[in-house]
Amino acid sequence: MQYLLFLVLPILSNIKIIAQSYIARKDVKNLSDNLYLNALIYLASAIIFSCVYIREIPNTTVLLFSLGFAVATFIFQIFYTLAFRYGPFSLTSSLVSLALIFQILMGLFLYHEELSTLNYFGFIPFVIAFILLLKKNKKEDPDKKIIWGKYLIFALIALIGNGLIIFMQVLFK
Repeated sequence: MQYLLFLVLPILSNIKIIAQSYIARKDVKNLSDNLYLNALIYLASAIIFSCVYIREIPNTTVLLFSLGFAVATFIFQIFYTLAFRYGPFSLTSSLVSLALIFQILMGLFLYHEELSTLNYFGFIPFVIAFILLLKKNKKEDPDKKIIWGKYLIFALIALIGNGLIIFMQVLFK
């Protein structure tokens, strides 16, 4: 059953991101709408993961990591949705994907791992894609004013929230 989830969860994740972007642009008018949308996302995630992974009552350590993970996910989801309202979908999801650098930095500083060539080759495509998306968005509609101040703040906080999620996952291994 869990192996089937490895196939299904990435598809569900992409559907969630596309739906979240669409809803954020059309239906999210204020912070309470944003909180309601994300509460529905959290509830669905909690039900799915509880059915699959909880086999016994978790110990205190697991509960503390779960709380940290929930806070990081909350920060990420709220600001991710807000970033979708003010900026392009492609740029937002690419910027948030750069949170992989947190994992690389954790490996360097916490586990004293050395950077391999694969780390560089894995990170370079993200940077190139991000630069190309910046140029594409600027070229496609130069008169369109993305609200860069708000957008950039929301996208960077979402990036940090995503980095915190990665941090919690690496620590909990």
